[in-house]
Amino acid sequence: MLARPCIKLTLLLVLTSTILTVSGEQLYVRNRPFKGAVVREGRVTWIDLQSLATALNAQCTPSEGGGFQFSLTPAEPTLVAAGKVAIGGQLLETREIEGKPMISLLDVSSVPGLKVIHNKALGTVDVNFAKPQIAATTAPSESRTKAPAYNPAAGTWLTSYSEAVRQSKEFAKPILMDFTGSDWCGWCQKLKAEVFDTPDFKKWAKENVILLEVDFPRGTPQSAAMKSQNDQLAKKFASSIKGYPTILFTTSDGTVLGKYGYEAGGPSVWTAKAATMLTGE
Repeated sequence: MLARPCIKLTLLLVLTSTILTVSGEQLYVRNRPFKGAVVREGRVTWIDLQSLATALNAQCTPSEGGGFQFSLTPAEPTLVAAGKVAIGGQLLETREIEGKPMISLLDVSSVPGLKVIHNKALGTVDVNFAKPQIAATTAPSESRTKAPAYNPAAGTWLTSYSEAVRQSKEFAKPILMDFTGSDWCGWCQKLKAEVFDTPDFKKWAKENVILLEVDFPRGTPQSAAMKSQNDQLAKKFASSIKGYPTILFTTSDGTVLGKYGYEAGGPSVWTAKAATMLTGE
């Protein structure tokens, strides 16, 4: 029995008993092709637990008991026995296949709040959130706190990385990080004027990403704390930054989903390219 909540989930459950029974079906998680291992054994489909966590912007950490603790937001450590994963207030079975902890897709569909849709016409199975935030309880009898239906700060450029990470986890959206030199970089200023300041981009961003400006000005005063944070981010993502502007799309745990910069054509061209990076299509 779990002593404490391991994740916060508030999502609708859609169950299907025919998940991935056809070998040609493609698995999608959050509208993107699943990149982890998938092993089918008859009517049972096993999927890579760590890759599932990454795709859901969640955390999957080993427990002292030998099992795993699966959570979207920071949670206190919970003792989980080997061969188990604590997720959604439940203890589910895991199985090691080729050195990877795997979980049954049918068990995933039993987690309160995860939506699993079997689309025979398209030959796909889709795992997604019914609402933007995960929530969970320690026991089915406890009341569940519903997530807000929208982010009131959506579309606002943040400057705090920790706040961007918090919103990314809470609202299940990737972070768009703009590494810029706002008062000296001409291409950064063109990108801002031609794309970021336009109504079309603002509408797209509000619906799809958490915005974070990582600025390196030369003449504009900046607090020591902000400068230190931005320097640390530049070091953290140094392998992806070759000049300014650099736009990185990342998960809340820092996984880079895509990289972009300035491109002529206005917001429609820019957001179309960005969308392909986020969907993998």
